[in-house]
Amino acid sequence: MKLHYLVVLSFFVPFFIFSGCSGNLPKTSKVNGRVTYEGNPLPEVMVSYISTVGNPTAIGSTDTNGEFVLTTFNLRDGAIPGEYKVSIAPMKPAPTLETASAAEIAAYKPPFPKHYFDAETSGITVQVEQKVDNNHQFNLQK
Repeated sequence: MKLHYLVVLSFFVPFFIFSGCSGNLPKTSKVNGRVTYEGNPLPEVMVSYISTVGNPTAIGSTDTNGEFVLTTFNLRDGAIPGEYKVSIAPMKPAPTLETASAAEIAAYKPPFPKHYFDAETSGITVQVEQKVDNNHQFNLQK
């Protein structure tokens, strides 16, 4: 549950910081891509690009084909050019005692390995270039 709050918070913080000064927003570059797990598309996952130099976080969610488009300030505007660590996490939260039985909780297995849920442990780093379109493909493995 903490991850969900962090993702939501990291999405809205840039809006609060830069609200009222839309003419002064940093330039972004378009970023899209696809997330698969062992070759199969991963729908309904949150893709977060966390800047290694303190720029605002860019996020996107995958569709049924595992495809995403990032947003930083305005819908589908991409990310500020630079280096990012990437986290990929399910949008559907894990079952809790409030939503499932103890047996369901014990049987729960995330749809892909948990180390991808955190940018510090995912092992994924990307560079967003200053160009019209950055396309990043992530094929997650066990």
